[in-house]
Amino acid sequence: MRDESFVRINGLHKSFGQGAVRVFTGLDLEMSRQDRLVVIGPSGGGKSTLLRCIMGLDPIDAGEIRIDGK
Repeated sequence: MRDESFVRINGLHKSFGQGAVRVFTGLDLEMSRQDRLVVIGPSGGGKSTLLRCIMGLDPIDAGEIRIDGK
């Protein structure tokens, strides 16, 4: 069976400062190519961190991020 997901995030964990500030604890997300996502929230809520993790600019503590199966 072929995976139709373009972006798939499973169990994403991300923290800063030796785990002192937890940003994500087990985030799951699945999107197809046709999906559009708007991320809104307060300052310091993790919006930019999520995008930086997806782009590979910030290392993650645990979990998996796959883009187009890679």
